[in-house]
Amino acid sequence: MTLPLAPDVTAGRMGYYRGTLNTTGTAPEGREPCGGLAVLRSGSHYGVLEIDACLGTAARNRVVRSALSRL
Repeated sequence: MTLPLAPDVTAGRMGYYRGTLNTTGTAPEGREPCGGLAVLRSGSHYGVLEIDACLGTAARNRVVRSALSRL
């Protein structure tokens, strides 16, 4: 999933799924990830954010957007 914040300011995000939930390489239907990884880009600056908490989609997006705005 890509989250745009402004032109040239984006984050690519991927969620983690535990054990038996991650069998096909795609997100299981109707399940929220538990943690994840985001690659942040602001112009020529890059960062990696690892989220180690079980958050819903909206909360995870807020964490990623907050980190991206500080990059």
